[in-house]
Amino acid sequence: MKLRFFLVSDAAAISQDGKVIIHGVFDRITVVKQPSKEHPIVHPHAAVVYEVCGVDKTDVRVKIELRKADTNELLYLYPEVVFSVTEQAKIGGVLDGHIILPFLGEYDFVLVVDGTEVGRTSFNVVLKK
Repeated sequence: MKLRFFLVSDAAAISQDGKVIIHGVFDRITVVKQPSKEHPIVHPHAAVVYEVCGVDKTDVRVKIELRKADTNELLYLYPEVVFSVTEQAKIGGVLDGHIILPFLGEYDFVLVVDGTEVGRTSFNVVLKK
């Protein structure tokens, strides 16, 4: 199993013929006020995009986790997706929605396939100066 890509962007889609269309890849979100657990910042729209090749079984379970990078604390677990793999032996997807950000600093999205972490992609939340 090989991770081809795993990134965070403003928007993404997969066309009917399998092309991955990605707009606005980013690794930093700038906020105008200090977030907290009681008053988090909500990034209104982001897409987490991934593709994994060399999948060697029929039904594959995929989870995406949002973690605090420095402590690895699980902040949010997105719903699991089950793929029925075709002859192409690859899986890919777009997780589309908002991100809740309770603190400044580095976050990791973690891609887990069948219980095994296959990749991480990071982004930072910084306060506007």
